[in-house]
Amino acid sequence: MRGRHSLLAALFGRAIVLVMLIVAVIGALTFWSAREQIWRSYDSTLITGANVLYALMGEELQITPRPAGQRVLEVDDGTLLSAEDRAAFNQYAHDRMFRIWRNNELALGSDIGPTPVPPGKAPEGFFNQMDGAATWRVYRLPVREHGIVIEVGEQLAARGALVHRIALELAIPLLLLIPAAAGLMWLTLADGLGALRAFSRELRRRSYQDLSEIDARRWPVDLMPLIHSTNQLFQRLSAAFHQQRRFIDQAAHQLRTPLATIQLQTQLIARETDAAQSRLLAAQLEASVHRAAELTDRLLTLARLEAATGGLGVTDLAAETTAAIADLAKFAESRTVALAYRGVRVMVAGDATLVRLIAANLIENAIAHSPPDAEVDVSVAADDAGVHLRIEDAGPGIPEAQREQVFKRFYRGGNEPAGGAGLGLSIVAEAARVLGATVSLGERGDGGTGLRATVTFTPV
Repeated sequence: MRGRHSLLAALFGRAIVLVMLIVAVIGALTFWSAREQIWRSYDSTLITGANVLYALMGEELQITPRPAGQRVLEVDDGTLLSAEDRAAFNQYAHDRMFRIWRNNELALGSDIGPTPVPPGKAPEGFFNQMDGAATWRVYRLPVREHGIVIEVGEQLAARGALVHRIALELAIPLLLLIPAAAGLMWLTLADGLGALRAFSRELRRRSYQDLSEIDARRWPVDLMPLIHSTNQLFQRLSAAFHQQRRFIDQAAHQLRTPLATIQLQTQLIARETDAAQSRLLAAQLEASVHRAAELTDRLLTLARLEAATGGLGVTDLAAETTAAIADLAKFAESRTVALAYRGVRVMVAGDATLVRLIAANLIENAIAHSPPDAEVDVSVAADDAGVHLRIEDAGPGIPEAQREQVFKRFYRGGNEPAGGAGLGLSIVAEAARVLGATVSLGERGDGGTGLRATVTFTPV
């Protein structure tokens, strides 16, 4: 058995997962956008730095000779830089570097930086260069009219530190947003489900006799499907209770007459002194008791069928039909009615007891309505429409206008034989409903006088 679960918890769980996904997506997009902005900003700074270097040092590089025997001039060498220029270049002393190449030879460079790569061996613009554990982002600016190439670079660790700091500052409010949103969602969902709890209290206040419709105008629109379904259920229950009360009233009325007859016949037997007359009254009493027992049995059968919900299993229709014919052979013999059967073995969906009940009631009904020396024809056939059980009799038939009415309980048409309770076809209809079969009444196939009853089953 599956464990009980909370609707509120289920809704909250789905909502909080959605919020977490949204927060994660927003955080990822914001982080990616911030990283891109940081990289563009830092790259822009490198471009600006290269141009500033050219503006500061271009003239000095052209007019100032390099000391003999020195391959590379550094920031503090000679009088190449003014005091103001040195102060500007000293800002690059830690995690930034610069180099100036003249005619593919390094003319000036900072104290730190990756291994120098001559301009002809590295691309222009931006490139990354490894130097031990550090990675440098380098921008190379060529000034071809003077034969100068300016390099400005910085370690990517500075960018990474800034990106991580922004990510941390971004993550803290987003993480704080999740519990705050969770609390608000829980309160909102709990308040929203209050309407369901109020609706539940409304139903608990009602008794089983109060099946009036619920006023939909009092409730939120979201509960309309539930309210409409509940009202439809009330309507079905009301109709079922009404039918049940009507059935009980009709059953009591039907039983009242045979029970009164039995009581009267019992009193007459008790007062009768003539033996022959007593035997006659006893035979009449026995017949009355038999009719009462038969009526009670049919009423109980109807009650059981009403409680049934569906037919189970697979049944041999031909076998159950021939068994029903065998059960009714004595009754047919007493009525001097012949029973004929033809058919093939075919399997149908349903309970064997209900299948035989349908066949027995229809065959019994056909025998009871047939005149002496007549024949009741029973057949089982299958086609594209399904599997059919057909019973044809030679009786007076049923007028077309009454063929729907005869399936109602206690209905007796003008051709109903004496002693009939009007329940046989009602039992057939209820059993067919349980099995998912259909019952129809029509004229005989050969055009003769009589009735054809056809039951169509679902084949397997």
